[in-house]
Amino acid sequence: MSDPMIKDIKSQPEFLNMILTNYFEDTKYKKRLKEVINYIEDNDNPILFAGMGSSNYSAISAINILSNKGYLCLNPNIDEFIHYQMNSINENVTVIAISQSGKSAETKKLLEKLSDNTTIIAITNYEDSPIAQMSDFVLPIFAGKEATISTKTYVNSNYLLNIIAHLVDNNKGLDIKKQSDDIEIINNFLN
Repeated sequence: MSDPMIKDIKSQPEFLNMILTNYFEDTKYKKRLKEVINYIEDNDNPILFAGMGSSNYSAISAINILSNKGYLCLNPNIDEFIHYQMNSINENVTVIAISQSGKSAETKKLLEKLSDNTTIIAITNYEDSPIAQMSDFVLPIFAGKEATISTKTYVNSNYLLNIIAHLVDNNKGLDIKKQSDDIEIINNFLN
């Protein structure tokens, strides 16, 4: 397997499993996920999803799930939002900053312009990144390094955001066995 992109694609199930392992078995990350779920449930704040490119697109299905549950979710083009719409929000907004690198210029610029009282949740591959350091909550995506374009980081961002969306206002939790079985189906298909 000499093509680095194919290698990244075929390794996606391994990194999806890292999400399950870390957020449902590791005490530290399990606690972080629960804190984010509780925060979203306990606040009526609109949720602004902030990401560029594939980070932006990774949020679409979670936005639909949360919107269907009655949460007001926004997913603007961040660059245009900074220039033309910043005055449309106040500190009573929750920002979910999605950046695989944790360094995305537009997302970082948005966070710099927010009130210090605005709650920021970072979804990133790097817990020590600038965006993570600017955030109240940090949920890593555990996608490892990528050799080419956004593959594992897109899929893991999407998966983590969907887990969050499904767990909000859901007392039943998540069927981890089914999730694991589904990841195995993906693995069998890819390999």
